[in-house]
Amino acid sequence: MKKKSAIITLAITLVLVLASYRFGIKVTTEEYSNALGETQAILAFNHMQRYKKILKCLNNKKPSEAAEKLKMDIVTEKELIANYLSENESESVSKYISLRTKETLEDLKNFKSNRGQSWREPSCK
Repeated sequence: MKKKSAIITLAITLVLVLASYRFGIKVTTEEYSNALGETQAILAFNHMQRYKKILKCLNNKKPSEAAEKLKMDIVTEKELIANYLSENESESVSKYISLRTKETLEDLKNFKSNRGQSWREPSCK
């Protein structure tokens, strides 16, 4: 009887361990998916706000200010890409970039802006 009880206890323990493992994977996957969606929504919102500012410059007949804002955005994006490429090895990102630009990955990876830690954007008012 002791042997049968031990086997049942072991089986129940195994089932509970596997169930908790599966539950953990499910919860983690859902949280990752939610975090990715939230990040995309925040990025989309920030881009939308930035496009509105640039459009305001163009509507106020200030194309050079709009162009300067766009140049600053390009520098910011290149800094982010350089940071990512220098810290991560991603074949899919490298391939994606290589197919879409004439710049080398090494140039992007080593990009350093000359604007320093702070800068001034032109006003479009």
